[in-house]
Amino acid sequence: MVKKLQERTKIKQQAILDAAYELFLKNGVQATPVAVIAKRASVSQVTIYNYFNSKQNVVRRVASRIIEGECQRFESIVYDASLSFSMKLDRVLDFLKQRIDEYDIALIKELLLPLDDTLNSVVKWYVNNRISTGLLYWIREGFRENRINDAFNEEDIIMHLRLFELGQLNDKATLKKQLDLLFYGLRGH
Repeated sequence: MVKKLQERTKIKQQAILDAAYELFLKNGVQATPVAVIAKRASVSQVTIYNYFNSKQNVVRRVASRIIEGECQRFESIVYDASLSFSMKLDRVLDFLKQRIDEYDIALIKELLLPLDDTLNSVVKWYVNNRISTGLLYWIREGFRENRINDAFNEEDIIMHLRLFELGQLNDKATLKKQLDLLFYGLRGH
């Protein structure tokens, strides 16, 4: 009996997060009331508050889910031993450009800003433990394969990556050009 209740709870929570994700993408966070999420998920508003306590907690979970999915996709590229550094460079760049096309920059800012302490710590953890680790692995691979411009060193590249903040740009075309400059500027051979 307890196991069935836990399964139902998990299914309802997933339905709420799926509905919230779709609605946030379509309408934005601020324009999506809990009542609309509840209707889309086929649950009551009370159920949402029972499971998540607040809309902000739903936003946190949706943002965490997006970040986790993107980290997994990124890692599937940079840790793929069957790909060379140059192939990974092309795929990472394509991946990032697809993300730019897929997501509305305003929505990403709305999901992440203002960052509350909990969400801020989640984002920092992913950046420091997943993204940075993957990028460092990939950069070192590029040096081992002699595929990174020898005018650079690891510290130069990391400093440049830290200066590059997606949140600073509002125009998708400019953002894609900046990615081309960043990634293809690394290629030395």
